[in-house]
Amino acid sequence: MSNDDDGCLWLVVALLATPFGVMLKGWTLLKMWAWFALPLGAPDLLNLWHGVGLAAVVSMMAPTPPASSDDRGARETAIRAILSMALTPLFILFFGWLVHAAMVS
Repeated sequence: MSNDDDGCLWLVVALLATPFGVMLKGWTLLKMWAWFALPLGAPDLLNLWHGVGLAAVVSMMAPTPPASSDDRGARETAIRAILSMALTPLFILFFGWLVHAAMVS
């Protein structure tokens, strides 16, 4: 397989992983809503699909860092994007869980 084919493969992998990343962000938003907004009296109108939609809208409006000009290959760029897509919401969820645990204890 040539280097160009490898780059296209990793681009496809990153694109296929994107819906899962958006779903994970939506699920994280749903959990944070349940932990922090509902106890304040907010209505329980948020379901997973609302969370996914809101996460997608916020992701579109959030500033993205400029692409670095170093010489990374398509494989490394795709792996970094997938890891960022998965680890960012999981880190936020973990931090929210710690705060929620401190609140209820």
